[in-house]
Amino acid sequence: IEHVPENTHIPDDVVALIVGSRLPVLFVEGDGGSLDIALYRRVFEGFTVIPVGSCDQVIHTVASFANRKELHRVGCAGIIDSDGRSVQESEYLAQKSVYTLPVSEVENMLLLPTVFKELAMALAFDEAEANQKLNDLRARVISLASSEIDRISLDYTRRRIDSMVKRIGLTATDIQTLETDFRNATSAVDPQTIFENMQVQLTNAVANGDYATILRHYDNKGLLAEAAKLLGHQKKSLEEFIGRTLRGKSQPALLAALVDLLPTPIPRP
Repeated sequence: IEHVPENTHIPDDVVALIVGSRLPVLFVEGDGGSLDIALYRRVFEGFTVIPVGSCDQVIHTVASFANRKELHRVGCAGIIDSDGRSVQESEYLAQKSVYTLPVSEVENMLLLPTVFKELAMALAFDEAEANQKLNDLRARVISLASSEIDRISLDYTRRRIDSMVKRIGLTATDIQTLETDFRNATSAVDPQTIFENMQVQLTNAVANGDYATILRHYDNKGLLAEAAKLLGHQKKSLEEFIGRTLRGKSQPALLAALVDLLPTPIPRP
């Protein structure tokens, strides 16, 4: 028996799970009831996977964990969606044991070529049929993205502004200095340029059929439904099949494809 630490800046139920765990802890986005949590728990069996909400909450929880020495018996890491982060930002977060997906949200992992092909073959399509389904999916996703370039670019711009504003260090000790620091910091934020740069990147990705870039930025919850339709399923039934398949360990090639593309978290002590 040991005390559950107080004032950790981590929810009490999460602290209890951490203290009770004999494995390193992996903090992820979500609420615990979705396909992505089942996927994480199957892929990362060497961790206690704990969903804590948003990407900001994952980052905060990993940092809070690191500041509490009494929790260091197990170590922790985090995984978050790409959310338009730059390579430099992802590398910085990885140094803090927070790892970024190669796609805008974890469901899109199932649309990546190697994973989708293994999923199609798990559903009894042969390799030629699986390749054709992948070509159809790629064409459909690119077509949908081409019709939403402005919306995707605007959402990306919002996230970039939010990230940049949060990094403003307002440590001044008088109002005049604070005013100057704030204006200098915000003057460097140029929404129009951010928006236009993403517009160009997406337009080029659509024109060149750059499927990976589109999945990295395209936050559309309906994409898995499009994949399900091509495979002869409703989204819910496909999710149920994936969950059963991963839990039952009957398709090691599907699991291996996911493991190959997901980050490899290294617990932070």
